Amino acid sequence: MQSRLVEIDEIENAFIPMRDGVLLAARIWLPADAGSRPVPAIVEYIPYRKRDETVERDESLHPSVARHGYACLRIDLRGSGDSEGVLADEYTSQEHEDCLEILAWLGRQAWCDGNVGMIGISWGGFNALQMAATAPDCLKAVIAVAATHNRFTDDIHFMGGALLTNNLTWSQKLMADVGRPPDPLMVGDRWRQMWLDRLNRERLFIEPWLEHQRYDEFWRHGSVCEDYASIRCAVLAVAGWGDSYSNFVPQLLSHLECPNKAIVGPWAHHYPHLGRPGPAIDFVQECVRWWDHWLKGIETDLAAEPTWRVYLQRGVPASPSHTYREGRWIGIDRWPPANQQTTDFHLDDGRLNVQPGAQKSISLSSPQTLGAMSGEWCPYAIDDQPADQTADDRMAVCFDTEALVEPLEILGAAVATLSVAGRPTGGIVVVRLEDVSPEGPSTRVSYGVFNLANPPCPTAFDEAAGATRIDIVLNDTAYAFAAGHRIRLAVSTAYWPTIWPSRETPRIVLSTSGSLLRLPMLSPSMQAASPVVFGQPETVPDGSTEILAAGTYRRSVTRDLISGKEILTVSGDSGIRRYKPHGLEIGSNFQETYSIWPDDPLSASLEIVWNSSVKRDEWLTRTRITTTMKATVDDFLILADLVAFEGEEEVLTRNWSTKIRRDTV
Repeated sequence: MQSRLVEIDEIENAFIPMRDGVLLAARIWLPADAGSRPVPAIVEYIPYRKRDETVERDESLHPSVARHGYACLRIDLRGSGDSEGVLADEYTSQEHEDCLEILAWLGRQAWCDGNVGMIGISWGGFNALQMAATAPDCLKAVIAVAATHNRFTDDIHFMGGALLTNNLTWSQKLMADVGRPPDPLMVGDRWRQMWLDRLNRERLFIEPWLEHQRYDEFWRHGSVCEDYASIRCAVLAVAGWGDSYSNFVPQLLSHLECPNKAIVGPWAHHYPHLGRPGPAIDFVQECVRWWDHWLKGIETDLAAEPTWRVYLQRGVPASPSHTYREGRWIGIDRWPPANQQTTDFHLDDGRLNVQPGAQKSISLSSPQTLGAMSGEWCPYAIDDQPADQTADDRMAVCFDTEALVEPLEILGAAVATLSVAGRPTGGIVVVRLEDVSPEGPSTRVSYGVFNLANPPCPTAFDEAAGATRIDIVLNDTAYAFAAGHRIRLAVSTAYWPTIWPSRETPRIVLSTSGSLLRLPMLSPSMQAASPVVFGQPETVPDGSTEILAAGTYRRSVTRDLISGKEILTVSGDSGIRRYKPHGLEIGSNFQETYSIWPDDPLSASLEIVWNSSVKRDEWLTRTRITTTMKATVDDFLILADLVAFEGEEEVLTRNWSTKIRRDTV
């Protein structure tokens, strides 16, 4: 049974008052008769400009859900889009307090019956879980897509205790987003003062993120792993294996005590009905069934479904441009499984063997240029996925199995246990799990990072062997290795430009004795008996967007053949989109330049230039943000400039020069 389809109305903009007088802007879709027949409300609450940046995505989801008898709200966070105020940081106490006020406001609306759900991808998935942890009575269920359980270990800032360069690129993108002005049609003549106030008070977001290089109170705030039991409403956790935000799904399934289910497909950073690489699914119907069950009390078949519906990816040739991933949907009734089997492969001299071999010592010190084939840390499936790993593998130490006699299927997190000579106190170790085809190219299946100066999990020192054991937990995945293929573990001490290099060129010595790769096996006993079937996604209407100029995305590498200096350039142009109902045009472009010498980690440099524009007829605003990051042995050095234009007139310039002490990275 499912809720009936109804006619809906749209409120283009409504201002929700906060107790301090700040107004938050919302776009609302709701049944035409909701005033006399109140309905539950669904909230998506993010800083990405409901008026333009997320229009296509919003219109592909919220109106369709509203037609099933829901009031759907897309709300701009304080200090973003058409909302007043200033955005101070991610997931602040102010953000949470504002959301609680939004929920209270909903309870006072004649069209809301007092039952509320929250949905979101990425930022919206984060704060949906965070609000669930505050347990307001009206919040009955959430759908968190591409979210996290731990803001330090599984977000865009750090990985395995090491610093992600995305810490800076995301800071730059967020500055550009919140640096755009509100729409004069929404806020009137005060748009200019609101805009300049934002720009004058805008902070360099990377500063606090980089100042906290360990898991401390700064990162504990908003990390639901601190108290899973505080989440009492129903949770649907959704992710894609092609995304960087998938580990939270098995973590939630393992720890939540509230009603919970999960879906993980092959997608990059997208909602599943827009999923790339495909196959996409009818996510709207999945949402409606979830809301019907938990917000309306309608009998659905949710209870009969597997706990986790997961896409088992089949091996495909490595490519940064996958549009579809072969595989099959399976159901898992329980996670974690009672007795999941594992298969161990022991490290030998270039081999992965089922049986331990003789002890060998292998010295490892990778060129700093290793990692160019990594793709983006958070891909969107726009030519930014990992490429053939062969070039990086030539600079790593690799261990391969023999060609598989039969297929091997895994589900969960692989673990690489390495025995490292002595008591290492610095450097990073990166391991990549790969699928090597008979023809030679290698596909990255998963990877993990371990910062020896800030271990993400405890290490163990063996006095007799004089070695330290480290366990590197790789990202969760579901993958089927085909017969005839080999499994590879590639080990390196560098992964540029994904990971910022250590202070000095690290050299570690691996002992094959005690070093192994443990794979979590998918067995028939783990799988639900009934097949998993999803409907095809609804055709997304052309909607209100007109493409005036197409976007582009490029990645290229140049290398000086004398010095060995390598420069990786990533450039993107969103094109220009015009929103037909109100004529607003937005555009942006960026260029990231990563440079490094192979033998000098202190030569690492990242420069980012980001241009953004908002236009309607003769009205035009632009911002340009330029940021450079370098490091010495002791400090990170950041220079940044922001310039804003109204028409051709420069109306504001700001400069930052920041030095932040290196702690563990």
